[in-house]
Amino acid sequence: MRVAISIPLDSEGFIRRACPACEREFKWLYTDNEDEVTEPTPRGYCCPYCVAWAQPDQWFTDAQVEHIRQIGLGVASDEANKIFNRPGSGLKYRPGDRPAPPPDLPPEPDDMRRVDFQCHPEDPLKVAEDWDGAVHCLICGSSA
Repeated sequence: MRVAISIPLDSEGFIRRACPACEREFKWLYTDNEDEVTEPTPRGYCCPYCVAWAQPDQWFTDAQVEHIRQIGLGVASDEANKIFNRPGSGLKYRPGDRPAPPPDLPPEPDDMRRVDFQCHPEDPLKVAEDWDGAVHCLICGSSA
């Protein structure tokens, strides 16, 4: 089963992410067109701040993880109710209250400064306005 979950983008189409190592937040340019996605290396993607590498599913912010978890609980509850309450199933099940759907995530603010890379110009990032260290490419780890 697949469930589509929307996570807000800023006005330029960037999605907020958080490094699993240093926990700093940044944004990468989102696309749902598979032909436009730059595939990560076997190490995954690189943190623009601390140069830690992690797999694509490791970059969610805490707020995004909680939002996804809450939606998942509701979907699981609905599926359990369908399975156990099928006519002729022989199971006795009294469903509890379905978890309340989580509120939508707030709109993504247009914060952070954009950084473009010569090595991967199709994969710009946005980093914290006050970050004065080197900024590394998400794809190869080169500094801008």
